[in-house]
Amino acid sequence: MEHYVFSTPYGHMAIDLHGEKVYWIRSTSEPVSGHHPSVHAENAASQLNAFFSGTLKHMTFAYEIQGTAFQRKVLETLAQVPYGTTLSYSELAHKAGYERAVRATANVVARNLLPFVLPCHRIIQKDGRYGNYGGGARMKKSLIDMEIARTAM
Repeated sequence: MEHYVFSTPYGHMAIDLHGEKVYWIRSTSEPVSGHHPSVHAENAASQLNAFFSGTLKHMTFAYEIQGTAFQRKVLETLAQVPYGTTLSYSELAHKAGYERAVRATANVVARNLLPFVLPCHRIIQKDGRYGNYGGGARMKKSLIDMEIARTAM
């Protein structure tokens, strides 16, 4: 297992890896790592920073989705939400094949361990409001606005 903290335009982020696969990405108040990361951690950090700067739309580093069959299905469906678009929680539940499990789908999205890779920031409320986001409302709006602007180019 590897733990690596790096700097981004949104503050420090931590990534945890099992071997070559990232399984957790999060904001942190930890200081930037003082050690040289593995090539896999360095690649993931580089891709995340390219995403934040708007120069990368899709991450290609290896990652690991954890959870029950239901949770994995919701997260795999979440991974298919196109760059620069948004879906409501109910639309995501429907696409995942669980149209009657909107609250459970929302709970899976809220506990997503791989934000940005599995783009939970693209999921909004049915009425168009952004709703809650682990990185904060400002970050969610910033990411959505950046993606829409890049898609319009």
